[in-house]
Amino acid sequence: MTLFKIVLILCPFILIFTQPLMAQHHDRVFQIVWWNVENLFDTANDPLTNDGDFTPEGSKNWTRKRLDHKLNQLAKVINDIKASHPQKQYPEIFGFCEVEHPELLKRLFTDILKTSGYKIAYRHSSDPRGIDIGFVYNAKRLKLIECVQIPYVVDGKTGREIMFVKFSHHNVDLAIYGNHWPSRRMSRNRTERWRIAAAQALKRHVDSLIQTDPALDILIMGDFNDEPHNTSLSKTLNAAPYFQWKDQLPPNTLLNCFDHHSPIGTYIFQNHWKTFDQIIIHKNLTNSSRFEYVMGSASIFYKPYMFELMKGGRVLGMLKTYNGNIYKGGISDHLPVSIMLRYIHP
Repeated sequence: MTLFKIVLILCPFILIFTQPLMAQHHDRVFQIVWWNVENLFDTANDPLTNDGDFTPEGSKNWTRKRLDHKLNQLAKVINDIKASHPQKQYPEIFGFCEVEHPELLKRLFTDILKTSGYKIAYRHSSDPRGIDIGFVYNAKRLKLIECVQIPYVVDGKTGREIMFVKFSHHNVDLAIYGNHWPSRRMSRNRTERWRIAAAQALKRHVDSLIQTDPALDILIMGDFNDEPHNTSLSKTLNAAPYFQWKDQLPPNTLLNCFDHHSPIGTYIFQNHWKTFDQIIIHKNLTNSSRFEYVMGSASIFYKPYMFELMKGGRVLGMLKTYNGNIYKGGISDHLPVSIMLRYIHP
């Protein structure tokens, strides 16, 4: 069976599986999305970062026309994600990575999508190319109360910081981490210690939060450049598969909502699907009196137009913006992931 056919078959299954879960309390549901949007640069050359390739004069020939096209393509996907919300509205929280400036997110949401009431939480990172993590959230339902970065160092070099935000809804807090861990470009084994260092820094911060507030609802999402079973996630962060959840698990247990078999992943690495993009929840979200994870809501979002197709409908790969320096005019080399939370507190 070709991947393209698998996609078309699975989409109805996901809708059927999750619809009963969404049947009640639509006004209490929060949809949360994570997406690596692949090199969302503006066209200006920033002298403080290595972004020269993504300028009109650079090797990518990155023009305003190409940027506008990418933003419109991203908006198309976000509008289709909106259709999956139980109230047919934009998700309450988006986490993005590989974004150069918050102004790009503002253009996307304000000028193109024309959303109302959405705000941006953003911090510039130490990434040499200047690509960062940013959150876009519905300020009509959520109040931002904290936005900081969590650094980590390997061999005296600073890694790309983890972003931490805390929101409040009716005085109930929800803590979220955005991650973009070091890539496997120089092979998995040679770069694994960097991802383990990121996991160690993240685990320390999570543990400190739980020590202060044992009932806090915590969600971790990101492009981890590792799969759920890899050491950084399964052992260092100690995130167990969600389907192994039991009431007797230790109080600080983390559960990976994407640690399960799937015919596709979120990224194609060396011609194989990999689930690098994941959302992990603290056990508090399984039995909380405040926010609660909607079981079965974790999904990888895809549409046929997000793939590069061969004649006959067989998937050749992701429809990326670039393949090397060759402009493809696509959307991203990653697929977005999402989950639903339900607000329980009266």
